[in-house]
Amino acid sequence: MEPESTSTELVREALKDAQPFRSSASFDPNIDRITVLVRDCSILEVSNRRSFLTLFKDNHEEGYAGFAIDFAYLLCLKNDLIDDDEIVSLSKALDMIAEASPEDKDACAIAQGICEAHGLTTVVMKV
Repeated sequence: MEPESTSTELVREALKDAQPFRSSASFDPNIDRITVLVRDCSILEVSNRRSFLTLFKDNHEEGYAGFAIDFAYLLCLKNDLIDDDEIVSLSKALDMIAEASPEDKDACAIAQGICEAHGLTTVVMKV
């Protein structure tokens, strides 16, 4: 058996029980960041240096693979966006960023489109 074939077979064996990729929105309290991923791919992060919002461009195909909101808990807490169950509306968080930072309106509109296209509406923000 060729070495490449052996490697391929080993990878296939290791991943045989892996679940297929699913779009997701998650909050990481350690870095205070909401991350939305809608494609399983390598990405290029695109953002305004002073922005809370970072878009993820797909490196191999046209379009976006998701986005991230930095300082998410602080922003959502300050703007009273966290409900009693610690759930935040992604749409309201993006609207708040667009309102506070006019230079981010286009990026927020792209992020809103990503959420709508993939049925992502909320994220749980447990700290």
